[in-house]
Amino acid sequence: MPSDTITIVGGGLAGLTAAISCAEGGASTRLLEAHDELGGRARSTDGPYKANLGPHALLCHSPFWAWLGERDLLPPSARPRLSGFRFRWRDEIRRVPAVGAAVAALRLRGRSAPVELDFHTWAGEQVGFEAADQIARSAGILTYHHDPGGLSAAFIWEPIMRAVLAAPPTTRYPIGGWSRIVERMDRRARQLGVVIERGCTVDRLPESPVIVATELRDARALLGADGTLDWMSGNAVCLDLVLDHRRGDPYVVADLQDAGWIERFTAVDRTLAPAGAELIQAQMPIRPGEPPESAGVRLEQLLDASLTGWRDRERWRRRQVMSGRTGALDPPGKCWRDRPAIERHGRGAGVPVGDRVGERCAGRRARAHGGTQCERRHGAPDPERGGMSVSVTTATGSRAGSGRLTTLARAGLVLVGLGNAEVGIWGELSPHSFYSSFPGFGHHWVAAMGPYDEHLVRDYASAEIGFAVLIVCMAIWFSERRLVLVGGLAFIAGTLPHFIYHLTTTSMLSTQDNVASLGSFVLEMAVVAAAMRIASQPPPDKPVP
Repeated sequence: MPSDTITIVGGGLAGLTAAISCAEGGASTRLLEAHDELGGRARSTDGPYKANLGPHALLCHSPFWAWLGERDLLPPSARPRLSGFRFRWRDEIRRVPAVGAAVAALRLRGRSAPVELDFHTWAGEQVGFEAADQIARSAGILTYHHDPGGLSAAFIWEPIMRAVLAAPPTTRYPIGGWSRIVERMDRRARQLGVVIERGCTVDRLPESPVIVATELRDARALLGADGTLDWMSGNAVCLDLVLDHRRGDPYVVADLQDAGWIERFTAVDRTLAPAGAELIQAQMPIRPGEPPESAGVRLEQLLDASLTGWRDRERWRRRQVMSGRTGALDPPGKCWRDRPAIERHGRGAGVPVGDRVGERCAGRRARAHGGTQCERRHGAPDPERGGMSVSVTTATGSRAGSGRLTTLARAGLVLVGLGNAEVGIWGELSPHSFYSSFPGFGHHWVAAMGPYDEHLVRDYASAEIGFAVLIVCMAIWFSERRLVLVGGLAFIAGTLPHFIYHLTTTSMLSTQDNVASLGSFVLEMAVVAAAMRIASQPPPDKPVP
């Protein structure tokens, strides 16, 4: 190969990202993949059941999502359900998590976690150790580790806030499985002129410059590196199942005892299995010194407690042990900067990339809940000396304008909701005061309309409280487009007739009161309509079909 061609070994997401970025920078690029299919850990099974290699999802606010979106590489995606969650705690399957843990998580929101302490110690000192342990074990799906609380507090807390505690949820599921993303990246790479060679096993490092985008154990062999080219990762038993449909099966079971996880992927994407079948993907971390078979038994016990009669409904299964293939884990006192770096492993010969490599490298966990990507520069020769320098950038600019509109829409909805709440609470707690004094400050808008009727005042106040709850929910879950649109239509449908009525009673109020009264109706409906308009537009974070 000529020296001005970059060779990338490994056709997973890291390799495809590097190949596309290099080609976009104008470099001649070749990608070598040992398997017949691209995708690595992002591959989905062929056939009627499309299971990912472990439970996967994307975060719609992650740099990887933005990078794909800027290139029109995002396939249609599904949002998570807002119901069907279960939690295992103290050997019971519950519909709600322990109250203490939920309150503790809210108390910790917004706090900065330290790198040097483990999460259990840091959180336990602030909210209690039992609550801290439950919060940590909810991150089992992010880590595939038996004791997430023993990892660096900074490493654990940030993805918990972004993935587990986010409101509204930021998780997205590619319709048809992750192979849809791989297919689009493959097509993009070919359009850019990347030469892709499949079924190409690489036993010796190709001529420099080379980017090695493989598992670390394979990178060690290619780069001739010692055991320091390694980093802590998860170790778990994964079980994929296809079951006959049963009404009442949970969508997600979060194991707050053993950090396990069960997810019914067909609850959000029916294309993953035929009609009448449900695709379940579950995992159980393996404890130190524990045989995988024992962890498998614990996983099946969790399934027994969560999915009624699942053994009799089983159509298909696949069992895997995911060891060192589930993303980097940082112990206390360590962060991504401490992971194996270019400077120590092959600059000028081969550059390792992936989520378990440090310095300027990009990180992405197997379940892209933690998907952080940052810039990596290939240490190739200076272009002024006849060589080249290629920047592989996976973190892209923010879309501040769209974010500001969303923030303004949510703030406007909250203000409308608070206004409705004030009216409703006043009318319920003191209906006669409301009748004689609303809106206050010496004005009497309701008393001017007719005689007092406590029943009618309380009915109206109750409706206002209902509107307040609806509008605030729209603000909280603003990314749920259907909720905003349906809720907005309901609010306008209830407010518009009220507004029209007051147009016919202007003789009962002064000009100043009419302007204020009618203007408040118009302002409320305008704010809600604007929020509906913003929510209906496909923002940068949303999938591009």
